[in-house]
Amino acid sequence: MNTALKHIISIAIIIILICAAYSNSLDADWHFDDTPNILTNYSVHARSLGEIWSARNMNGSFPRYCGFVSFAFNWYFHEKDVTGYHVTNILIHAAVTVLVYCSVYLTLTLPCFSNVKTRTVWLASLFSACIWGLSPVHTQAVTYIVQRLTSLAALFFMLSFFLFIKGRRYMLAGSMRKGIVFVSAAVPVYMMAVLTKENTIMLPFLALLYEHLFLRRIRSFSDRRAAGLVLLLAVGYIFLVCVRPGALKMLTNISKGYEKREFTLIERVLTQFRVMVRYLTLIAFPHPSRLNLDYNFPISKNMLTPVTTLFSVLFVSGSLIFAFLARNRYPLAAFCILWFYINNIVESTILPLEIIFEHRTYLPSVSIVFLLIVLLFRCADKDLGVRRLPV
Repeated sequence: MNTALKHIISIAIIIILICAAYSNSLDADWHFDDTPNILTNYSVHARSLGEIWSARNMNGSFPRYCGFVSFAFNWYFHEKDVTGYHVTNILIHAAVTVLVYCSVYLTLTLPCFSNVKTRTVWLASLFSACIWGLSPVHTQAVTYIVQRLTSLAALFFMLSFFLFIKGRRYMLAGSMRKGIVFVSAAVPVYMMAVLTKENTIMLPFLALLYEHLFLRRIRSFSDRRAAGLVLLLAVGYIFLVCVRPGALKMLTNISKGYEKREFTLIERVLTQFRVMVRYLTLIAFPHPSRLNLDYNFPISKNMLTPVTTLFSVLFVSGSLIFAFLARNRYPLAAFCILWFYINNIVESTILPLEIIFEHRTYLPSVSIVFLLIVLLFRCADKDLGVRRLPV
């Protein structure tokens, strides 16, 4: 079987499985934040195709513009009929899953993993995408209509990341013109991700990490590759501040945001260590009985109240130390661990947001599922995930 046919079969399998898995959710009604964001947000009630582009956030602001334009698009065709919204959500999720497959495949076929068998690469990529796409932990991100903001942001994020990988592969192979086209295309897609949900702003940092671990070592930040990606991160932040001025105010006056919360900044940070462990266990064992739309998650008052806070701090710290120590011999494991934590930075650190939501695992869980599949497939191919060539 040639490579092109394998990819066509894989993409077909992914789309069929995703659509079949979520086919019973097409009549799920409106819930919670669907009302202020869509039902009573008159800016998305488009009566013509031209009005679709006038969609705004529920408070009339510009942030998350791409997501609200998609809601306006659905309203124009379906108004309050939820079926069209769910079909769109499912197709977005299927597209993200396809991009997960493509990104995993491109990664496992890099020169630094050249010893891995072709069949192993294909099956590991397909299983990683399917297991991730079919995970029950994504139920909230896919079937809760307004959480399209999460899946659509992930779509732009993964597309930008895919374009970056593809472009850098062309560059390293000597096709500079093609490489520049792909890498350049990744930039506006990244901006679209930021315009959908703010947690995607960390993409350039992950691209920098990917470059360092898998492509070519970055010896210092004076390296033009590092400088370019750091500059892009800065541009992304400036872009976010321009479209959402409140973001700067939130960062410079974080304490004020906690005045309306039942927990302090320190308590939230301590609690997030336990939340990280909870997310990881949900990704590894997403049994429906463990899933919850609205958690009543106990707050950590100090390192010993509850005592699981201390254990969680030790676990998270230990996993980060392992990632650092394993970066040379097992760069794949190191990258997957860091992907999970970096993609949780915006929503799971110091900002005065709600403590826990399962949809926050959507993008971070990509690497954990990938890592678990790699560990499983290493039983058949010991070279999988081990760097053999110097970079």
